[in-house]
Amino acid sequence: MIDAPREIAESADPSLRQFLVVKKFAPAPLQNAPGKWMVAAPDTTSQFSAVGYFFGRRLRKELGRPVGFINTTWGGTKVEAWTSVEALDKDADLRQGKEWAIAQRVAFDRYTPAYQAWQKKYGREDHAVLKPETFAAPGILTDDWKKVNLPAELSSAGLPTAGAVWIRRDIVLDPKLENHAASLFLGDARDIIQVYWNGKKIAESDVTTLDHRYNIPARSRKRAPASWPCGSSTHPRVWESRRATRAFATATTRT
Repeated sequence: MIDAPREIAESADPSLRQFLVVKKFAPAPLQNAPGKWMVAAPDTTSQFSAVGYFFGRRLRKELGRPVGFINTTWGGTKVEAWTSVEALDKDADLRQGKEWAIAQRVAFDRYTPAYQAWQKKYGREDHAVLKPETFAAPGILTDDWKKVNLPAELSSAGLPTAGAVWIRRDIVLDPKLENHAASLFLGDARDIIQVYWNGKKIAESDVTTLDHRYNIPARSRKRAPASWPCGSSTHPRVWESRRATRAFATATTRT
């Protein structure tokens, strides 16, 4: 969005609200959806749908009355996931896709325990040999680390396709967003993820997790030292780590 920091800073409006629905799977429409209402304000608007915010703001001005909208967006989902089974069955192509998706889900549910049993039987469980701080701690030397461009296959970057792979990245945040909500999105990863921010573990998920989006606690952010070579006073450092059988995401944010 163009000029997002200014829009967010000037967004205070007690008559404009959003109900943010918690992401949750369900085989049928729900009568009640978990979520929370939030009033448009500099510390909340970053969590609004951008389209919903501007549409709601325009409606409120034109109608001259309070406006609230429901945000059920889920990035990366297919339209079929929002379509009823009855509607899918009316179209041959959609019905075929539905049956394929169900078969994949059943196969995955069988695969997970079978894979874990295989690991245990042949002594292939994934055990950490070093402490996370070895890779996640702020300020460690990375001169011997290999630079990679993501997204990409690990093999194309000359990295092993199995085992633990740590990926670190420096990120610079706008100082104006220092007190705003922040999140880390790792995309469509099919791994076990552990997220570290400024050397502190803040989240973990397994291979069944589809939406790898993690909230970054404000207490985890630190102001960057003056010696950092950047024109901004906010220097978040994000270390993501992924692994084919287990993934660690490490992040260091400096605000």
